Amino acid sequence: MIHQKENSFLIIIITLLLLCITLVLGACLHIMFEWDLTIIAGLIGFVGAIIGGMITYYGVRVTIWHRDKEIFLSTATSKLLLITTKIEPKYKEIANEALLYSNVFNLDIDYHLKAKRLHELMKRFIYTSYEDMETLYDIMEYEDIKGFHQSLKEMREEVMNESDVQLNDLIQLIQQSYQYIFATSAKLEKKYFRYKKQVL
Repeated sequence: MIHQKENSFLIIIITLLLLCITLVLGACLHIMFEWDLTIIAGLIGFVGAIIGGMITYYGVRVTIWHRDKEIFLSTATSKLLLITTKIEPKYKEIANEALLYSNVFNLDIDYHLKAKRLHELMKRFIYTSYEDMETLYDIMEYEDIKGFHQSLKEMREEVMNESDVQLNDLIQLIQQSYQYIFATSAKLEKKYFRYKKQVL
């Protein structure tokens, strides 16, 4: 709302300046070159049309912005509840469990058993994402969906090949995929509170 007020104030100032410049210019042309008042009136009318177009353009932009804001707010509460209570906790649990198999924890478990459990967590993550895909499409932004799909693709390849990679690389892959969901939740919440403040 602060930006809207600043923009409105700026447009009013620019409009008034253009109007003053046009009137002064018209008066100068009339005095210096003895232009006919009809020509000067035409010039003022032309500048007035440009100013009117600018005001109309700004009005349309503000209307579209308000409409987008209202549409977002009408669905934001249900989306936020869905992602924070049903979607994110499932993936957070997998991501946190994956951290337990890093080189720092569970030193009594050998590498192969840790790798096997991490691959099982990856399978669980992939399966869960397939179940939630329609909901994720509805909630996530396009660039996040693209990144999320790329992470899932890398995870699927790792599960199929079960290559001999570092445990931390496997954990990083799970964490990276989870971050897309976490970021979506954070973005939605931030946007929601920003718009809510602007409404009040």
